[in-house]
Order: sequence, then C-alpha cells, then structure tokens
Amino acid sequence: MDTQGQIISRARDKARLSRSELATRVGVDHSSIARLELGYYRGAIDTLRRIAAVLDLSLAALADAPVTAPARGPTPCAGDGGSEPPNQPVP
Repeated sequence: MDTQGQIISRARDKARLSRSELATRVGVDHSSIARLELGYYRGAIDTLRRIAAVLDLSLAALADAPVTAPARGPTPCAGDGGSEPPNQPVP
C-alpha cells in the first residue's frame, strides 16, 4: 500500500507542480509539503482536503493511507563511541 507521501508526490509530479507551487495553492509552506511527502508527519484533515482538491485526489485515499517515516541510521550511544544502535545491549 502506498504511503500518504507517495500518493501526494506522484499526483504532484503528474500535475507537473513543484512542491512550492503545490504549497502556494494549498496555502502552506513548501517545507510542509516536503515533510508530508517524506513521511515525517500525517497531514491535518483540512490540509489533506486542500491537497486532494488541488491534485484531484480522493480525500479518503489520503486520509486512510499509512504514514511511514524514512529509516534512519543508528544514533550514537553515550560513552561507546557510537558503534552500537540505540537501545541495544553492549557486550
């Protein structure tokens, strides 16, 4: 199943809009569009409604789509030089 961000990104590309152009039409900052597309947060229903209207998408498809943040590398653990992923026991 496509994520909310993937749906928005594909529809935006199909409409030949930049993130900035979509943001202007929706009434949000372009970084908000970027964060939505990258899966950093779920859009507010009002924002999703405006995005759906601009991109001719179903609001239900956007609202029901999962949001998954991109995987990030391990965070360094204090005192071990950062060699172990977080919350992992050190041998």
